[in-house]
Amino acid sequence: MASLDAFGETVKPMLELRSKRLDAAWAYTDDKKRQDALKAVWRNFGTVWRKAGNAMRSAKRDAWEQYRDDRSDCGMYQDEEGGGLGLDSQF
Repeated sequence: MASLDAFGETVKPMLELRSKRLDAAWAYTDDKKRQDALKAVWRNFGTVWRKAGNAMRSAKRDAWEQYRDDRSDCGMYQDEEGGGLGLDSQF
């Protein structure tokens, strides 16, 4: 849950900033300037989006590894649960 919260906290302000910058880019009357501004907006947003997604997936992977370590230390459960990291990684 913490990884999803961190992802949302990172991406939400960037979505708002992207919206403002897209509006500003479309205000340019010069085609070249407008295209350059639009490319910059999408490039910057894509970079932040990918970094946030990678951080979220890494945090989820670490949480599942910790869960498996804790579970094996307990000695009670040896079988893998249905779903687990494979199901969680689809988000």
